[in-house]
Amino acid sequence: MVRDAVSGSRNAGSGPRACFVYRRTVHLRPPSIDRGITSFLWALGLGVFVWIGSRAVGVDKGTAFLLGVISFGAIFLFVRTHGEDV
Repeated sequence: MVRDAVSGSRNAGSGPRACFVYRRTVHLRPPSIDRGITSFLWALGLGVFVWIGSRAVGVDKGTAFLLGVISFGAIFLFVRTHGEDV
């Protein structure tokens, strides 16, 4: 005998409902991600963007790297402190 999980009725194993049927509501929401991780990802992406942009306009490799690293640090701190609504 198989018991239906929704209605509680018993079937004798015949018909299309010969197995357990579970009906659950699914709440689709993104996982909770720490603000430091999102700050790091934003800073990394925009820092690389600044570095690539600097190289594209003809800035030397060392200067472009320093601009990228400084912008990474500034963006990280800014997004970390002001990135979430309270």
